Amino acid sequence: MNDNQILKTIKKLKKVEPNKKWLTRNRDLLMAVVEEDVRRNAEQITNKVDVSAAETSNKKEKISLGAFFPSNNTLMLLRPAGAFLSISIVVLTSGIFTVSAAQDTLPGDTLYNVKLVSEKVQKALTPSEEEKAKLDITFAGKRIDELEQIIAEPESDEIKAEQVETVLQEFEENVNSANETLTEISQTEDHEEATLLAQDIDEKVSDYADALEVAVEKVEEGDTQDIVAAAATLADETAEASFNVIIEKHVSGDAPLPDHEIAGKIGEKISDVSALLETVDEQIDNLINTSTDALIEGIDTTIASSTATSSETLIQAKDQKDTAELALEEAKELIESDDLTEAISKINEGKDLIDAAQDSVDDFVEESEQEDTMLENSDEAQAEEDIATSTEPLDEETDNEEDEPLTKDDDEIVAVEASPQT
Repeated sequence: MNDNQILKTIKKLKKVEPNKKWLTRNRDLLMAVVEEDVRRNAEQITNKVDVSAAETSNKKEKISLGAFFPSNNTLMLLRPAGAFLSISIVVLTSGIFTVSAAQDTLPGDTLYNVKLVSEKVQKALTPSEEEKAKLDITFAGKRIDELEQIIAEPESDEIKAEQVETVLQEFEENVNSANETLTEISQTEDHEEATLLAQDIDEKVSDYADALEVAVEKVEEGDTQDIVAAAATLADETAEASFNVIIEKHVSGDAPLPDHEIAGKIGEKISDVSALLETVDEQIDNLINTSTDALIEGIDTTIASSTATSSETLIQAKDQKDTAELALEEAKELIESDDLTEAISKINEGKDLIDAAQDSVDDFVEESEQEDTMLENSDEAQAEEDIATSTEPLDEETDNEEDEPLTKDDDEIVAVEASPQT
């Protein structure tokens, strides 16, 4: 059988429709297997079953459904590889309606795993590594859409926590996979391909990072919020790494971009970091201007602070913010002198300092709240003690003295004290 015959046979397979009774009987079993095994083993399974058309041609093997399903279909379905192949065949043949219906599902829905597997099948059938990485980023975007839907749903916090964890685990896998591919491509001679991929990752993942920053404020505090924050950090780091590849390829001359385009990209980065700087600066000013209880050395304004510890935290935040501002100014000067590599380094340095300043501000607010709570509890305890003291009876000795009748001598003393002085 030559290559043309193989292709014709494969096209015929698209018209094959599985028996409806078989689909009904095995749907629940398939979903269970997919949920437990397929998602973890899909990549490994794909590598094992990836047989080239040339090898198939040399072996003169006939392509038919029998090549994918052994005589004992039930045993096949109980194996992870069998489940993956079964889903793959459904996706490639008669599963178009099912896969389409699965696109709007969320974790916990019956068809959600079908959506994930269909994505893995699509990626497995994509020959180009660059295109696979682009698919990873596209799928990561779907996870962000799912996250926003989950947050908007009126589900319990417990259910949402499980859904968020599932979605962001997939997001992490997608982003890490794309980043690894970019790293590999950037180390080859395909400089232009690396630059194009880096631009795609940088643009999209930067948007994902912004969306995740918003999501952090909307989810329940605790583990769920930490998971979302970690995903936001991953997105930031990935976008930063991608941008560094763009600059590296441009500076080296391997894949230069037009001057106006590279200047525009660097300008966008400075604008993004400057916006973060303004946000932190405003938070620090508000904390300073609304405080009245203590004077902190190093800041020429009265601020509220119950202890020196929280005062030092705010001073640290201001110092970090000021240093970040200087780093951005230096970055602008380096851009004017065409030292783009060092300019990007300064931009990244400024971004790290702003993140540190934001952490210091958050720590200060938390410390101040704890101190305010301690003061309130102390004031309440003191008030209760004062009330208790004011209502205590006089001691017995005082009571006895007041109750004793006056003696003759006492009468004389009282009379002398009461007589007018001459």
